[in-house]
Order: sequence, then structure tokens, then C-alpha cells
Amino acid sequence: MSGRQDLTVGEVEAMLTRSGVDCSALEIYHDRAVWTNLETGGQGTSVVIKGPREARRQASGVLYERGLSNAPYPDLDMWSRP
Repeated sequence: MSGRQDLTVGEVEAMLTRSGVDCSALEIYHDRAVWTNLETGGQGTSVVIKGPREARRQASGVLYERGLSNAPYPDLDMWSRP
């Protein structure tokens, strides 16, 4: 892995809670699979958010504002540091 710190579930939950996002409908967990950024060669892991689309949309707004990157899928979002 690169020298940077991977995003944690605790960090994501804290960001969402401080911003008033109701996380009760969301499942938030760490995906330990390692991905590689093809542009930089950096590696990392992701935090996955599963749940209803509207609840994920609210979370996405907050996490984008915090500068995080998202790999969106129809039923989940995978968040990481850029």
C-alpha cells in the first residue's frame, strides 16, 4: 500500500453524523479488497455504503464535500481517499 492512510468506517460515520445525516437505513462497512489507481499507481481500500438510493444520495453529498472519491454502483457506493 502507499503511505497514505486508508479511509475508515469510523471516519465516514463521524462525517455523516456531524452533518446530520440519518445513517439508520445505511449499512457502512470496510471493504478490504485493495484497488489500484491506474493514474497514480497508489493503492488503497474502500468504505462501502449500502442502502436505499435516497439515503445514499444524502451521504454522498456530505462525503463529496469532504473531498472523498466514489465508485458508484446501482446498489452501493464505494468511498475512498483520492
